[in-house]
Amino acid sequence: MYKDPSIQGILLSAFYVGYMISQIPGGWLASKYGAKIVLSSAVLLWSLVTILTVFFGKVPWILFILRLLVGIAEGGKFSIILYIFLKCTNILVY
Repeated sequence: MYKDPSIQGILLSAFYVGYMISQIPGGWLASKYGAKIVLSSAVLLWSLVTILTVFFGKVPWILFILRLLVGIAEGGKFSIILYIFLKCTNILVY
């Protein structure tokens, strides 16, 4: 759809920027509010944003924001799952 390589690069990098900035806050939010709530909220957010991408993906700046939001929602996933694993195996000690 976007044939200009610079626009493609910016749109693809939006996901990774969002992913990068949300990894540490994802684990912190899981320890503060509970991993189930935070992970469920993240899954709901990235699902809704993915659905919105179908309708608003033709406008580059809206697609950039949507991809950034998907990256933010998916970025915390790894740290939240790791928090759940450590808590279930009793490795995590407060």
